[in-house]
Parts: sequence; structure tokens; C-alpha cells
Amino acid sequence: MKKNIKLLYGFSFFDQFMIVIALWVPYLATKGIGMRQFMELQAVFALVILCGELPSGLLSDLWGRKKTLLLGSTLKAVSFSLLPL
Repeated sequence: MKKNIKLLYGFSFFDQFMIVIALWVPYLATKGIGMRQFMELQAVFALVILCGELPSGLLSDLWGRKKTLLLGSTLKAVSFSLLPL
């Protein structure tokens, strides 16, 4: 973990930009999703993150930070791959 701390900080910094949102809104518009529905989806997304904070902290205490970060990154990759469905 110590060796990759700069990589982790870089990933965390650029991850916050959510570059996919710039493409996500027009894509959803082609599928008939309006801005109101998009904002409702964003609210659900925020609630899921909020509800996952405590369990991820507990998992980090039990499994360690590295395994928890790996699990979170894997779940994020899977969820983003399911978005177009």
C-alpha cells in the first residue's frame, strides 16, 4: 500500500471529476430520460454512497484498507459496465 500511495492519490483526484457524466447526460437523453429523471438518479446514487460509508469502514477494519479498496474499485467497475443496460 505504501508503494502505491501516489497512484492512489492520483486516482482519487481524477476520479472526482466524473468525466463520464459529460457523456452520460446526452446518452440518457437519447434513451428518453429527462433532466429531472437524471437528477433523481443522481440523488439515488448519492444515497447509495451514503448508505455504503459505514459498512465500507467496518469492512476496512476487518479486512484492511487494501482489500476494501480493491472490492470498492471492482464494484464500481462492474456498476459502470452495467450502466448502458
